[in-house]
Amino acid sequence: MRIPLLLVAAVVCSCAGSDPCAGILPTSLPRAVDVPQALPSRALFEDAFVGDGTGTIIFTLSDYPISGEYTGAIYNPAGQLIAIPQGRFADSSHPRALPQEEGFQLLEGDAINVANLVTYSQSGSVIRTTSVPPAKTISSSIDPSGGTLIISYEVIPGGSQSSNAPAWVLSAQRFDASGNERAAQRTIATDPTGQFFFARSSGSVTTTGWMFIAWTTFQDTTPPSSNLHGAWVAPDGKVSSSIEFGLTGRGTLLDVEPLIGGGVAIAATIPPFPYTTYNWIAQIRDGATTPVSAGWLSSFPSTRLAIVRGGRAYAVLTGAPLWDGAFAEQCPSNVELSLAAPGGKICGTVSLPALMDTALSCVKSASSAAVARDGTVVVRTAESGIDSQGLNQSRQLARWWPKLLR
Repeated sequence: MRIPLLLVAAVVCSCAGSDPCAGILPTSLPRAVDVPQALPSRALFEDAFVGDGTGTIIFTLSDYPISGEYTGAIYNPAGQLIAIPQGRFADSSHPRALPQEEGFQLLEGDAINVANLVTYSQSGSVIRTTSVPPAKTISSSIDPSGGTLIISYEVIPGGSQSSNAPAWVLSAQRFDASGNERAAQRTIATDPTGQFFFARSSGSVTTTGWMFIAWTTFQDTTPPSSNLHGAWVAPDGKVSSSIEFGLTGRGTLLDVEPLIGGGVAIAATIPPFPYTTYNWIAQIRDGATTPVSAGWLSSFPSTRLAIVRGGRAYAVLTGAPLWDGAFAEQCPSNVELSLAAPGGKICGTVSLPALMDTALSCVKSASSAAVARDGTVVVRTAESGIDSQGLNQSRQLARWWPKLLR
């Protein structure tokens, strides 16, 4: 049975005629799938995508059962737990699952000695293990055309030093959905004399096949800030010169996401000191050497961005992974996500009811949304409450709506 959307979700829309918002907002909700005992996590969602093109969902928990290892939980579209992958994770941020059209990829190993891109089927079985060059730190992101982008930071052995910083090199390489190399690893930036400390990196493949890599550097004599740089890798493999974006916080979060029609948006912590505001700071089109403002995205701090509706819309998802007011509102019952047209026109918001534990008297909770590549929208909730015995209990629950934004 399909439920009229207005009965369970608040929708604001001004779409009409040839408006770019036509067909973007859902008109009804499919029946929700509830997982009342979901795999717990350190943060609700750190990525925009948590499901593949078949609607299979994966959650990961870092540093469990021991530091440096992860435990995963793979659920079929009906909410049944079908696999529990485990191992060491090599991604410098967290065990980042990389959903494909069918199945997932994940960087495993300890990074500095062993690093593998493991390709899983949608049922959780290992299809292929691809060795990638070990490095001091490695990060990954989804390739919109299928596969994974891997960014590696490595200290140059025996490199000369002009300061306390080591000599280093930053590289990037694309792999397809089967784990095959799309092209050779490319050097993005290098500091052979150690003039600057490397802080962190992020990157994305655009919808037209360009790569954009962003990274931050700092000197130990400067205030607690970093310089943000970026570079393009063209489809033919040519690497651009460095593009400068100004100052960010030294320990900044950093996110690069593809835009519809090409180019990327970049998010980071922004001035003034003490760099507590995380927001979208710029957009830059394929191959451009000058970034422009983040535009409409600057109205959405502490969010993640996903392309949905087959490339016709954006979903803006609260939490990156935290946000101002997380847990501040006592037990909110709904999660809002905003939908926007390719040009940035806000088409409306959808308010989705979060799953709560009815056996608890809720004290506080936080909920956030993510999506699958088939348009499924997933809401995850962390709840603290009092049970019937008067004891404090914590729960993590999940609910999703299959193919809602297909």
